[in-house]
Amino acid sequence: MTLVKDHHKFKSNKEILSYLNNMEVNLTQDKVLFFGVNFWPVIRLHIAFSLIQKNQKIEKLKNSVLDQSIISKNHASIKEGKTQLLITHDNFFIEIEGKKYDRVLEKIKKNSSSPIVFNLANNSFYLNNYDEPFKNISKQIFFIKGLSFFLGVLLNVIKISKFRSLEKLQIIDSEVSKPVVKGRKMGIRICYIFLLSKYLNYLFRELNIKHIYQAMYYDNFGLASGLTSHNLGLVNNCVQHGGQSENNPAFGSWKVMSNDGYEVLPDYFLCWDEASSKSIDLWSSLTSKHSSKLIGYGWMELWKTELNDKFNLSSNTLNQYPNVLITLQPSVKLKESFISSFIQSSELKVNWILRLHPRQDSPAFLLTLKKYFSDSENIYIKSSKEPLPFLMTNSILHLTFFSSSVYEAKYCNLKSVIIDERGLDYFPELIENGDAEIALESQKLKEIIQKAIYDDQK
Repeated sequence: MTLVKDHHKFKSNKEILSYLNNMEVNLTQDKVLFFGVNFWPVIRLHIAFSLIQKNQKIEKLKNSVLDQSIISKNHASIKEGKTQLLITHDNFFIEIEGKKYDRVLEKIKKNSSSPIVFNLANNSFYLNNYDEPFKNISKQIFFIKGLSFFLGVLLNVIKISKFRSLEKLQIIDSEVSKPVVKGRKMGIRICYIFLLSKYLNYLFRELNIKHIYQAMYYDNFGLASGLTSHNLGLVNNCVQHGGQSENNPAFGSWKVMSNDGYEVLPDYFLCWDEASSKSIDLWSSLTSKHSSKLIGYGWMELWKTELNDKFNLSSNTLNQYPNVLITLQPSVKLKESFISSFIQSSELKVNWILRLHPRQDSPAFLLTLKKYFSDSENIYIKSSKEPLPFLMTNSILHLTFFSSSVYEAKYCNLKSVIIDERGLDYFPELIENGDAEIALESQKLKEIIQKAIYDDQK
């Protein structure tokens, strides 16, 4: 059966995952063993995200490099007890009344006895607050990347037959003419994660780390810290920060090669709800290492109990029309979607609230949007730094392509409308139980919005 004509034509994560699963049919552990470690998760994620990124145009955020290569005097207090390391990113921070909150790890941080926060955006370690870092490892990471390039090229030469077989594995259909990821790139990434894990072995001992909580286990630092955790016997947790459906390549349908699982993957996947953990349980239950745990959605719980009343209402007052919130995504070209022309031609008496994704939140992208909608009325563009729960509690409807913001909407008792067919792959349970509707064309969407306006006016 023909899957795709070339690897630039994948339309959804479901198709990408099907492609990966077909690759895994004849895959054995010996084909992906390097330095005594099963590196299939690294290779699989490299292939998956290479395909996903072909559909995305994302403005990269520049890291600010801090000139701090030694641990400050604050380090003296770190050694006192078993320490929790929270690995996060600027994208997850929201500022309310001058204080930063982490929408993924905030509740865990509050419940931790001695947390250290590592920010992937600037490679810096912080204590309980986010004021000043006590250590920056940008220079070390730069050195490891440079060394990994040379060793990766050498590894590719030494293990040429193994990498060639991995390249051929990606050409599973006669119409797929070349591998998605070449052997040399695989070798460089494998060496980088392996060498970084060796450095983290030293660093985590120095900081007395015992438990790790991370929002993105699947980036290079997350995979390296997973390997380090495995080697040192630390508890490694992945905290849910978005959709984790069975069609998500990072969470669903992993091939289990042994009961021991994978060294680089987390021990526990901490999930918002049963639907989010379902895809993980299907494969993790076959291992003794991996499992899921339900912890609820800490950020939404914290918002409802502590933060809702603190947010300034006055700056968000629009007009007398009801608000329809649209959460944007960098993987979707807004101008090419039907929602773009729908907004511009619609005569509906609503405020269109366009909420940027963290990876879109730049002055250049904001200016582009403003120019594009300059002839349209009642369109308001909101930064990703503005709390999503506040925007939702002040809207009558939430539109999204396939963002995990449908979960926030559910907690806010706000109906979501999925306006992209890829949403069918991500949220079948939410659609089935009525928490979300599907509208893939203008007339259907118009009817749903009109009903929401009518219900709001009752």
